[in-house]
Amino acid sequence: MTTKNTQKKVRNPETNKTIKINGPTYIDLEKRGYKMSQLSRVYSPKKNYPIHNDKMLSPTELKKSYEKRQAREKIRKANKKSGSPAKGWASLSPKKGKERREIMKKCGSSCFLSPKDDSFPICPKCLKGRDGKRRCTCKPECRGVMAAKMRAKEWKYEQVVDKALKIEKKLKCSRGSPKLRKENSRSL
Repeated sequence: MTTKNTQKKVRNPETNKTIKINGPTYIDLEKRGYKMSQLSRVYSPKKNYPIHNDKMLSPTELKKSYEKRQAREKIRKANKKSGSPAKGWASLSPKKGKERREIMKKCGSSCFLSPKDDSFPICPKCLKGRDGKRRCTCKPECRGVMAAKMRAKEWKYEQVVDKALKIEKKLKCSRGSPKLRKENSRSL
């Protein structure tokens, strides 16, 4: 009786799993036309090289394949857009409830695209100053306008989208505008 360690095994060219020599899968592969003499024998579990186009890859071929994959990944990342124009707005936007009521009280309806329900805020939340008092800028910010516009488009609020576009033009906000880039870099 042979133990698992002393049995001779080869690697299945279709699944890359180890199979017993003269086992049922081995015999089936022979019947289907595979030349079993060309299959590599498995001596240790460390030599688990992946198969590429029905052939085992050597360590050098494996390294080349990895380098090619890394190069393709770099190109893909370079072609990918570099984030949302509203990046960073989530941390500055007034949250529902207390923060939005505070802005509505101090700044008025000009800080919301839909002031009836305090929704679609475009001004940043009030922040504590060095003296401990809360201060509001009450100025619409490009990131807030763009975030509100994107969300309004998503939920099909056409009037809000139109308002956002007007304010965007007034503030001269656009995806690549220097003003927007400057604001984004300040928040980071």
